[in-house]
Amino acid sequence: MAKIPFPIHQPSVYHTHMLFRFILLVMLAGEAFAIGSPYTPDLPNPILEPWRWRAYPALEGYEIVCATEDEDGNLWFGTTTCILRHDDLRITLFDENHGLDGERVVAITTHGRHIYCATPKGVFQFGLTDWDRVFPPEGDHA
Repeated sequence: MAKIPFPIHQPSVYHTHMLFRFILLVMLAGEAFAIGSPYTPDLPNPILEPWRWRAYPALEGYEIVCATEDEDGNLWFGTTTCILRHDDLRITLFDENHGLDGERVVAITTHGRHIYCATPKGVFQFGLTDWDRVFPPEGDHA
């Protein structure tokens, strides 16, 4: 009969219990991870956060088409018939009496300290109190 090079031991009750506990732990841990799903935070839409918005009751009734902010912090709003400037104290209205053509303001922008707006009939630049047509030149209406 051949001699076995190492002795064969019967596992003790302690080792059997430890092995059983280890297998049970692996099975339960695997089951716990399989049931769960990855955490995904429920983040609010940053555009809809109320602190980002400010209501301007004086603008009610105007159809705002475009807007910009100048270097002094004034807000300029282009509407379907005029331009409104809000300087934190008051809202000033600019219409035909201030050099505009009474058309829908389709764009308003700043370049340095200059304010420009565009209507279907031309491009205007704001002076100190009124708007001046810069394109097409006065008298050259398309």
